[in-house]
Amino acid sequence: EGFDLHTGGQDLRFPHHENERAQAVALGKRFANHWMHHAFVEVKGEKMSKSLGNVTNLVDLLDQYDPRAFRLLILRSHYRSPMDVTHDALADTEAALHRLDTFARRAAEHVEGGVAAPEALDRFRAAMDDDLDTPKATALLFDLVRQGNTALDAHDLGAAVPVAAAVREISGALGLVLHEGAAAVPDE
Repeated sequence: EGFDLHTGGQDLRFPHHENERAQAVALGKRFANHWMHHAFVEVKGEKMSKSLGNVTNLVDLLDQYDPRAFRLLILRSHYRSPMDVTHDALADTEAALHRLDTFARRAAEHVEGGVAAPEALDRFRAAMDDDLDTPKATALLFDLVRQGNTALDAHDLGAAVPVAAAVREISGALGLVLHEGAAAVPDE
């Protein structure tokens, strides 16, 4: 009957997706309202593929890294741009997550009941409405963390609370759950 969003790799645009659409149109159906073709996942600049032997199993990857690191790696890459999945890239996103979590813990006691800064949410919506520009949205998130830390350092809760509430709301919209509680300390 049709659906709103059809996604797939850029290599499937022709002939596969055009043929799917042609079959639906021949039946009198619209098929898809929006098409999004993503670029390849790469490893050190080469397309990830079984034939090249450079495939990383997602389950194995998640055993080595915080699952949120993979999500952040995806969010930092525009869907139409190649995404390079390397251990260095994932280590970098884990360090970035640490910065986000540290701010979330620092601001947690102040943010409850706080109203998110409307201009920050407007900038987030504008980025997402601009061809799902998640790299711009994640850059905004880190800009807000810098602003929030500066405000907290200055003991300016009037400035810190709306920024912290915006960080919480934006990260939630991106499916990036921040750890606001105390960091777990291993028993040993």
